[in-house]
Amino acid sequence: MNQLAELVTTSTTETIRLFADLARQQAEDKAEIREIWRYLRYEPRHGNGRGEE
Repeated sequence: MNQLAELVTTSTTETIRLFADLARQQAEDKAEIREIWRYLRYEPRHGNGRGEE
């Protein structure tokens, strides 16, 4: 019975850690996407579709 309780506790702890890691990664991804959009909005366009002069 103690092994089962330990397994459930470990599994719950690992799940919480995984969700925390995923939340951090999602926040980093969103920040990177915002940065890319900011760049695309303010980067001058030259009409050739490649952003080159």
